[in-house]
Amino acid sequence: MLGTATADGSGNWSVTSSKLAEGAHDISAKSSDAAGNSSSTSSTLSVTIDTTVPSTPAAPTLSVSTDSGVSSSDGITKHTTLDFSGTTEAFASVSLFDTDGKTVIGTTTADALGHWSVTTSSLSEATHSITLDVTDLAGNVSKASAATSVVIDNTAPTLASDITLSDSALKIGDTATVTFSFTEAVS
Repeated sequence: MLGTATADGSGNWSVTSSKLAEGAHDISAKSSDAAGNSSSTSSTLSVTIDTTVPSTPAAPTLSVSTDSGVSSSDGITKHTTLDFSGTTEAFASVSLFDTDGKTVIGTTTADALGHWSVTTSSLSEATHSITLDVTDLAGNVSKASAATSVVIDNTAPTLASDITLSDSALKIGDTATVTFSFTEAVS
């Protein structure tokens, strides 16, 4: 028994239960009048108490389709909206955060198997440390994941110096060294 209550003149009542243990509980009610007549038991209300924080999720995985660097796994891209995916507990809410850990850049809900994917809001040209946390159906929030580092670089390299020749008086068959540099590493 969770408790007892006396109904008011309109038949309304409420009971505050003691602390229920973690897990599933079936709650029902039964009433009786001053003469001792008892009602049948009400239909059951099923309640699940969940105070367990979800496991810390794995770092978000940057999609190959939005990793446009030299390698499809180098975390360097020219795109400003990025696709991430991962797995967590079923139906959990997933929130992606930018470098400060506070700016939400995307949210979604995991499916019945815990799979999720999300496209971020537009991000600036910079290095970003993307983390995520998950919130289960009971509102328990996980710790933040490890970060996935992504460099957004959408500025084309430019010539940083004049082009120079090692020898300006060349004849057919001579070899010369051409020297120049760019504003950033190129491939």
